[in-house]
Amino acid sequence: MSTLAVEGFRAERTAILEVLGSLDAEEWNRPSACAGWSVRDLVSHLGCTLHGVVDPAFLPDFSSGAEEGMEPPVALRREWTIDEVVAEYETYSAQAADVFAMAQEEPMASVELPMGQLGTHPMSMLASTFLFDSYCHLRHDLLAPGGPLDRTEPPRDEARLQPTIEWMLAGLPWMCAEDLAGLDQIGRAHV
Repeated sequence: MSTLAVEGFRAERTAILEVLGSLDAEEWNRPSACAGWSVRDLVSHLGCTLHGVVDPAFLPDFSSGAEEGMEPPVALRREWTIDEVVAEYETYSAQAADVFAMAQEEPMASVELPMGQLGTHPMSMLASTFLFDSYCHLRHDLLAPGGPLDRTEPPRDEARLQPTIEWMLAGLPWMCAEDLAGLDQIGRAHV
């Protein structure tokens, strides 16, 4: 793959930390655009998944599905202070970026990584996967107009967009399996 996704992830991480550093107590508790989660919950989600990248003992249990698996670790972090939530994200996002950089080199880059409902992908795709997650949550679920935070959106540059789209295309068959199956059936009906 490419180190572009690692560069994009690091840039998005910086943008997220800048937004987090600007929040007041009321903003942390606003509902995000991610149904059922506040701003702090969404940041907890980002932090705990990246914590799991660095130490798989902290990976959420996705055996019942990706969405269902995220709620228990987020619920656990509701007892944490805001400083603890930010510290987990800041610490493990930096360490995860280093893991993503290592995963760009062979032999690790080609190792196939099972990702449950998201399919199986080469480890080099991890940076794109987590860049996609960060990019979408920041821009759709946190920042206005869709989210509750009125802040300037970070740049939409090649380092962020190209790897995000790369992951979307790689993950599409798994993330949208039902929709794609429906399209396949429509296509067969018209043949």
